[in-house]
Amino acid sequence: MLTLLQSRLQTIVQSSTLLASRPVLIEDKGNLVNEVEVALQTQALAVVVAPASGDVKEGALPRRAAWHELFEVAVHRGVLDGDEVPSTVAVIDELRGLIHGAHVNPANGSSQRFACTRHELRENGDGTYVRVLTVAVMDPIAAPTA
Repeated sequence: MLTLLQSRLQTIVQSSTLLASRPVLIEDKGNLVNEVEVALQTQALAVVVAPASGDVKEGALPRRAAWHELFEVAVHRGVLDGDEVPSTVAVIDELRGLIHGAHVNPANGSSQRFACTRHELRENGDGTYVRVLTVAVMDPIAAPTA
């Protein structure tokens, strides 16, 4: 389920007009840190969508667990600059409009929805920074447990 949610968020983020032709990476089998570094060598912005945390809902029935999942959509700003590069604030603002309330399954109008819960600025200490949007799934996800 985490892979499905991550991929759906990636699709939503890729639809951003401000991020057209910019990399939107997900945590997969590759070295994500290296992929971000490589992307920022040629682009001023790169975005990463990754699971941040998850908690089992207290009192879940045996063999079923309702999960509260959080994801981070991180807009990395490198040292490259140019007139056509949008600010990370503008990107986060557009992403909040695209993500908040979007269905997890766009073909099912009764599926869970995403909710943007906060954003923050993190400095990397090397002249680069990242603005992070935290996204939750509004309805708990139930999945079988062993």
